[in-house]
Amino acid sequence: MFHIRLLAQGFEWLVCASIGLVPLLCGNAANAAECGNNSPDYTARRTLIIGLVTKVSKVYVSGSKVREEEDGSDGGQIVVLRLPEQGVSYVFHPDRKDALLLPFPPKPDAPKQRTRKAVDKRPDGTIVRRFQLLSGGEWRDVSTTTCRPDGVMLEQAFDFIDPHGNLLAGSLTQRDIEVGPLPKTLFEVPESIVIRRP
Repeated sequence: MFHIRLLAQGFEWLVCASIGLVPLLCGNAANAAECGNNSPDYTARRTLIIGLVTKVSKVYVSGSKVREEEDGSDGGQIVVLRLPEQGVSYVFHPDRKDALLLPFPPKPDAPKQRTRKAVDKRPDGTIVRRFQLLSGGEWRDVSTTTCRPDGVMLEQAFDFIDPHGNLLAGSLTQRDIEVGPLPKTLFEVPESIVIRRP
């Protein structure tokens, strides 16, 4: 459990990356729902890069819910469940008895600068969604999300504020996408695991 606690401390700002708040303004990005919650269930290989940190994982996405699996430094598997409707994330090793519950941070105050959303449709059917901020009299992209016609996210570029207030460039890409129904149990903590708070 101690390993998961250390992991969660480093995960807090990466876990924030998929909870549906505005990139830059709250320090998070990579929101699977950026393409809309009406997208089909799917799995994908996800690469998330924020500054010098790279995280590669297998993801399962159903509406706003995300299950993320990756290999831990000790050779075991780490699972992160992000459940926006419940306002929490869980971090656990499937072969251990404890799961760490992380509540989502509060939504940020409204930005002082003007913001807007822009949507462009490409000839191939993909959709590009831009979140922009007015700075120095010009509109600047804070995040750019590319979506398939069916609503599955392909990639995202964004600005990210880390816990120290540093502005970092981030990117997310999804490959090896497979669309199909996913069982509800994928987004539940097994009954055999005890849920704990940090």
